[in-house]
Amino acid sequence: MEAYFTADTRTFVLEDRVKEDLKKWIPIITAFHFNKALKKITGKDAWMAFTLEGERFFEKDCLGRIHVKEIKGASKPEKIHPFTVALEFLQEKGPLTSIDNRDNFYENLVKGIERGFKRHLDALSSGNLSLVLEELSGTSFIERLQRHTPDPRPIGITMGCPAGIGPEIIIKAFYRNPGWILQKRALVFGDERILERAQRVLSSRAPLVDPDSGIPGIPIRSITNLDPEKIPFGKATHITGMSSFEYVRTATMAAIKGEVGAVVTAPITKEGLKLADIGHPGHTEILAELTKTKDYAMMLKGERLGVVLVTIHCALRDVPGLLQEEKVLGIIRITHRSLKLDFGIDEPRIAVAGLNPHAGEGGLFGDEEERIISPAIKRAQKEGILCYGPFPPDTIFYRAAQGEFDAVVAQYHDQGLIPLKLLHFRDGVNVTLNLPIVRTSVDHGTAYDIAGKGLADPRSLEAAFKTAQYIIKCRMKSKQ
Repeated sequence: MEAYFTADTRTFVLEDRVKEDLKKWIPIITAFHFNKALKKITGKDAWMAFTLEGERFFEKDCLGRIHVKEIKGASKPEKIHPFTVALEFLQEKGPLTSIDNRDNFYENLVKGIERGFKRHLDALSSGNLSLVLEELSGTSFIERLQRHTPDPRPIGITMGCPAGIGPEIIIKAFYRNPGWILQKRALVFGDERILERAQRVLSSRAPLVDPDSGIPGIPIRSITNLDPEKIPFGKATHITGMSSFEYVRTATMAAIKGEVGAVVTAPITKEGLKLADIGHPGHTEILAELTKTKDYAMMLKGERLGVVLVTIHCALRDVPGLLQEEKVLGIIRITHRSLKLDFGIDEPRIAVAGLNPHAGEGGLFGDEEERIISPAIKRAQKEGILCYGPFPPDTIFYRAAQGEFDAVVAQYHDQGLIPLKLLHFRDGVNVTLNLPIVRTSVDHGTAYDIAGKGLADPRSLEAAFKTAQYIIKCRMKSKQ
């Protein structure tokens, strides 16, 4: 049990049934009911304090922690309730100039908060966002949050394969991130009936809404109208492949037209694309064709490590033949440009991994480093790019993870993704570099083996969404 309110003899708790998913909602409903009770008692509206600074304050200081304050002359620190700190904060910001009969006022404030807060907590615990959204939407608090959004356009989220975990992680992510709904930050491109099936799996009653309706909920642009009975979990078909492609195509065109600020993609399968005769092995190649981008690269990124691939989806035996000096140089250039434009790094430091053990050991274990990789690095250095190598692949990823480099150029798929997923299996992000639009994705697959079981983890999708927001911010800043 975790104490939430502790006011004199009154105690209100977050019960064990309240899962981690709810914690991001707590600051918002706390602020809402705090203001509601405050206004009822004093007639004064405190929303003026809830700018972004106020939002951070409630998230940091009103999550049930008892604060300890040093009192002059006291033999030991005095424990004070977070709402006492909140009242002091509001006084500093101006809404309250004085509080008469502080003890009685405080007790009435907690009483006023408790009923509405518990009602919202019960609704969230049962998966019913509608009740909460009906009261929160349209308040000055939410309007303030919307005004602070750097790019007012929503981020498009593609549903991924209808038979995979994409629909489930989308529902979970919306449920865990109230800002996506309240600030209208996201728009799903997918299938309403398939998402409804995911809701049933998760026992969620989060409302699915038309993005133009103005009704608060999970906005979806339904591209297909699939019969869930004919789309079994965990099986790729030509229908799931074609549907997956259509979600990506529609979202990408919306991004090109400026209707969405970025595209975040849930997982699809190469098998499904092949059955649908799409002609591309994955998202990266599809997006390159749709945006008419000739030179592009795949980056996998986490907080500690970022890798960019020279070759992507091909057999390992084909890699040496696909490596060319111009190709390696091109990837280094794209990495350099993208780290500056998309991630705001003024002087990116790029490491380049060798292909062979010990980076060839002077030609003893292969000559690709001497013939192809080293010449590409030297040409990049002459252009002013801070790139180094080729380094032995068994050590360079460790050095990068320790902060020595901003990204590592890896020569083939598994060389880069094994260390990346070792560090960032649950929160890694796939970024397509050098596109005219912003595109990020989860770094995992459709997980057919757990689809429909409610076990999928949405954290990679959440990380992809945050990364897209960060790239948008960096690109906007670069234009100023």
